[in-house]
Parts: sequence; structure tokens; C-alpha cells
Amino acid sequence: MQILAMESFDRGSHRHFREILTRHSEHHWHWITNDATPWKWAMRVGGLLPLGNCPTPDAIFCTSLLDVAMARVQVETRFGKRLPTVLYMHENQVEYPLDPVREVDQRDIHFALTNLNSVFSADLVLWNSRWNLESFLDGIAKVLKPCRGIPFDDLEERIRERSNVAWCPVEAPTPEVPSPIENQGAPLVVWPHRHEHDKGPDQLLELARSHRNVPIRWALLGERFDRVPEAIEIFRNEFADSIVFDEYPIRSTYESILGSADWVCSTARHEFFGLSVVEAMFAGCLPWVPAGLSYRELLPAAARGLSPATPPEDPAAVTEQIRWHLGAAEAQIASRRIDSLVGSLLE
Repeated sequence: MQILAMESFDRGSHRHFREILTRHSEHHWHWITNDATPWKWAMRVGGLLPLGNCPTPDAIFCTSLLDVAMARVQVETRFGKRLPTVLYMHENQVEYPLDPVREVDQRDIHFALTNLNSVFSADLVLWNSRWNLESFLDGIAKVLKPCRGIPFDDLEERIRERSNVAWCPVEAPTPEVPSPIENQGAPLVVWPHRHEHDKGPDQLLELARSHRNVPIRWALLGERFDRVPEAIEIFRNEFADSIVFDEYPIRSTYESILGSADWVCSTARHEFFGLSVVEAMFAGCLPWVPAGLSYRELLPAAARGLSPATPPEDPAAVTEQIRWHLGAAEAQIASRRIDSLVGSLLE
């Protein structure tokens, strides 16, 4: 099966997803990508990415940071026929938390409406977690509430009819180089998130303060930007003696650190799937994560509510349960499910 796929924001977890799916899929993927455009512009006009010399596809596959209607019209006009179209929802724009340091709300509801337009422009919508789908259904109803004259009574049912859940394919880390962090006894906790407000740097600071008397070594691994959250600066000052790594490492180093870590910590204010956390758990880390969000479906009961202050009695048994529970996210299995769902459109 020949798939023409469009990724208008080919960075971070979006790129990681694309690379892993392409490696493990049985289909032939021709990706049209863009990594240079800010996400808001990518979402507005990403469907106009030049198609170039691409082979005639059997189906179209779009990700969530573009307008599927725009993309579909361009592709179907080019090839002169209607093509089954799949939308993969990495995230939704109704659930993103506001930035607490901004005095003015910068949210533009039109990005949420672009999501809605894309959902109804696709024949099949795949959500990377059940929570992603449910949070969108709840949020879009609130976005549409001020709209008068158009009944939306059956909106939820119509979205569910065209939706399915397909976890991201995740490759278990295979460390090939020694970890740069020495094993000094205290549990090593990795915080793998990009340094932005929605990943909860303020919650990280509060969490570290509340566990000040617990022996912990911290490794901050996430992507960072010119604007440094104030909470990160305070964290670095207050816990300088406990921070043993603070860089955005290359992939081989990243995997070596995950392989040597004891815990993965998430303080995310939203998490549509949690690729970095799942990777860390595949590497053997125990989860220190919020009670809700996507983690409700990613974790077995024995792995919930844990922390370095309240570790499990049998860490190895919990780790084994986690690996079994996350089996559907293993790269080959998750890719096979996406292959099957995409292929079902041609049956």
C-alpha cells in the first residue's frame, strides 16, 4: 500500500513517531515534511506543502498540526481522484493549558476549530490515547457553546463514529554508550520534558521541594529554548547539588542515561500520550507521574501513585507489569495496528 503522508511540524515527538512508524510499517510511506515553520503557521498553511515528485498514493495520512481539508483538496486535485484519508491526532488544541506567566490569554479558538474541521475532513481519525479523544470531545463542546443557530446535539456521536485509538509506536531504548552519570547510590530521576510551561516546570519545583529530604539525583534531559521558565532557573539554584545532568543530549547519550536511571518524573499539565515517559519505562524506569491525563491508561494499577518517597516493595515485579501493560505501544505491534486501521479504508 502506497501512502502519501504529510507532517507540517517535523520536530520532537512528531519526527520520532514518523521515523519509528516508517521503520516498522509494512506499507510504503512517502513523507512530505516541514521542520522550519512555527507551529501556528504550520497549522494554518501546512496543508499547502509542495507535493513534489511523489508516487500515486492509495491513501493520504495527515498529522494534527495541519488543515486536512486543505491537504486533501491539494492531493486529490493533483491525482484526479478521491483518496481515503487518515488523520493522526498527536494532540488537540482545545486541551492545551494556558501559560500562567502571560498576562493576556493568547489562545486562538480557531486552532481548535481547525482540529474540528480536520476531524470531519478525514475518513478515519486515529487518536494517540483515549484521553486525547475524550478531552477533545469535552473541550470542543465548550468551544462551540457560544455558537448560535446550529445544533450540535449529535456532534460527539459523529466524532466517535469516525475515531479509533492507536498508541504511538515506541522503540525500547538500547544503550550503546556508557552513561555520563556515575552511579553514586541515590536514586536517579530523569525529567525528560522540553522546558516550556505546559510541561509543568513550576510543578517540578514544588515536587522537588516537597521531597527535599528524600535522596534524589536529578537529570534534566528535555529540549530547551531561548525563553527559560523562571521555575527552571529557581530549580537549578535550589537543587544545584542534586542535579547531575542538565543538557539536551544526543540520542545515544539520552538512551544511556535512561538505561541507568531509576525513575522518570513527569509534571506535565497535559499529556496526550507521553512518548518520553513510555520510552523511559521501557528502559526500566519507575513512573513518578500525575494521577490523570494519559497516564490513567498507560499504567497498570501497581504502577500508579509511586514516588521515590513511596517506592514499590518489589520494583522488578512492577517493571515487568508495566512492560506487559505497554505491549500495545511496542514499535512493531503499534505500527501493525496503524497499518491495519489504515488498510481497512481500502477494504
